[in-house]
Amino acid sequence: MIAPGTLHPRLFTADCSRHANQVSLRLSGRLVEPRRTMANWTACLDKLAGADVRVDLGSVTDIDARGLGLLAELTRETRRTGGRIAVVGASPRVRKLLHLTHLDGLLEDGSHGPKKAA
Repeated sequence: MIAPGTLHPRLFTADCSRHANQVSLRLSGRLVEPRRTMANWTACLDKLAGADVRVDLGSVTDIDARGLGLLAELTRETRRTGGRIAVVGASPRVRKLLHLTHLDGLLEDGSHGPKKAA
């Protein structure tokens, strides 16, 4: 039972949409065990082929190693197919985790847009 006034943890959700050569991926809630809660992840990866991807983490409340792994996989797949990727809206806590895992190069600095594939 949850005590009155206690916040319910937000479940992980993802909204993936493609327009021409740009994919918007809006993640929200707890990016914890994302594969278990996002059955359509493979379909989402298929939409990314050859596209530039903008990942909005502004509504992500928590992230774990599996969530960071999902971002790393997304980066590999996007770059493998010639696309670029940028992360926007990450909270200071998420930004710190991205830095610690060397995924901070994905963070859009506001002036350059998505990073070119290396």
